[in-house]
Amino acid sequence: MNFIIVEDNPIFNKEVQKIIDRYMFKNTYNYQIHSFLDYNEECIKLIRNQEMKNKIYILDIRCPSNDGFKMISYLREFDIKSFVILISAYKNTYIEEISDKPLQFLCFINKNKCFEEKLVNALHYGVTNIGYTNIIQAKKDGILYTIYTEDIETIYVERNIVYIETKNVTIDVNKTLKDIFSTLNSNFIFCHRSRIVNIYKIDRIDVQNRKLYLKNGSHAIISKRKLKAVLDKYKEISSC
Repeated sequence: MNFIIVEDNPIFNKEVQKIIDRYMFKNTYNYQIHSFLDYNEECIKLIRNQEMKNKIYILDIRCPSNDGFKMISYLREFDIKSFVILISAYKNTYIEEISDKPLQFLCFINKNKCFEEKLVNALHYGVTNIGYTNIIQAKKDGILYTIYTEDIETIYVERNIVYIETKNVTIDVNKTLKDIFSTLNSNFIFCHRSRIVNIYKIDRIDVQNRKLYLKNGSHAIISKRKLKAVLDKYKEISSC
């Protein structure tokens, strides 16, 4: 596990390192922290290092030589699977800029509001899911789509074609359901042998008619064999 911190405030940089150490002390993972005060040559070299695996970036939005927005775009040229956490002390200044950009990052954290708690939650998600492929790439009409698995509503088979459905797009992929499922994290479950659903995208479940309704308005049948497992998992996340 490799944590890459870029934060130009040396005191805050050290504090982020301490938070990581405290969190990782409770885990059995081997890890290294790579800390930088700017996006310097050594930092760029590490970003370009494709042999280094399991990276979690904690990037300050504003540093002397560059900013987190540009660096995400840059690092995605070499690394499309690592988690990125953006941090800043000026949430109001950047929140619109963040929402207007097609950035692939795990979350944004304001340094001045419950920072440690939110960073620990983000680290936990990253460390827990780092072994899974958190993106799926598929080509449609000559366009290569990069889909974050957390955005997937459902994956299903129709007329022997596998489709991935998000809120904004539905595309067919040249993969089997079994192959895709093996790359997903525990947020996904088979509700039927021909359909996988993201448990966090379920709006409600009609037990009597064995139907689940997704937040995007679509619905799916739950097989008798899968009903208990789906209900148990849905109740588990609903109680959190």
